[in-house]
Amino acid sequence: MGVYKLNIDGNFILNSNNIGSRGVIRDHDKKWIFGFYVYDGKGDVMKAGIFRLIHRLQLAWDKGIRHIC
Repeated sequence: MGVYKLNIDGNFILNSNNIGSRGVIRDHDKKWIFGFYVYDGKGDVMKAGIFRLIHRLQLAWDKGIRHIC
């Protein structure tokens, strides 16, 4: 397998403290591999950032993707 690129955009709604993220993983030819949208529950900006990175890397790992840039 080649190198993959993970693009993530996080969401935080101030008045409700809802957090989530969406993103896409593409291969080295910029071909779409899979996309996602995840609601992570309630939290703050810091929790949103941590969830966004850790959980999406776990999602890629679970799909067999090991080389992410």
